[in-house]
Amino acid sequence: MKKLVFLLMTSLALISCGDDDSNSGSGLKPATVTISGGGTPTIYTLSYDSKNRIQSVNEGGNNSVFSYTEDNKVDRITTGADYIQFTYAANGNLVSVITDDGQDYNVSQTGDDTFDFGGTPITLNNAGDWASVGTVSLTYSSAKGSFANVKHLDNIALQFVMSSSYFYAHKKRVTSVASGGTDIPIVSAQGEKGLPASYTIESSIVSFTYN
Repeated sequence: MKKLVFLLMTSLALISCGDDDSNSGSGLKPATVTISGGGTPTIYTLSYDSKNRIQSVNEGGNNSVFSYTEDNKVDRITTGADYIQFTYAANGNLVSVITDDGQDYNVSQTGDDTFDFGGTPITLNNAGDWASVGTVSLTYSSAKGSFANVKHLDNIALQFVMSSSYFYAHKKRVTSVASGGTDIPIVSAQGEKGLPASYTIESSIVSFTYN
């Protein structure tokens, strides 16, 4: 598979999303996400369907389209002739993520909020945001995150098409990331309707526009 590249800022694995969407769906959602800080900025443009779920992510002319199951879980992401297929057990747990060229990411859901992804343990918090990925942990405040109003946010799916989205695509406001005894603050600038206008993560800046 050539276009759908599994992008991570580090060698971290992925997590699935929580599905607590009781307070999402009405309100502003990210229209663009721009990552800058050395080199040419990366700009993602997002669209949403009538259920306020992510419908597509476009970056550099590559348009990735999301389709969903009847239970609002991501079924497939298609980019041109390439795709990623997500498969679930009868109880709704994610059991496999396979690309069109047969690559299997060996995922298993070990509990309501715990996963194993290729040997890396994953934990979600009560908001469905990333709590820990391997030895890396994230901390949040009670303020709104950039994706607070997106319904059925699926972090596994998003990570395939948005580089390092575990740093900035959340329901709640991320404040720091820690690994190996080092705590790195994530500084946010306040935007409209209580949403973050940007995050600064060391030398990188992630900025948002909303509609």
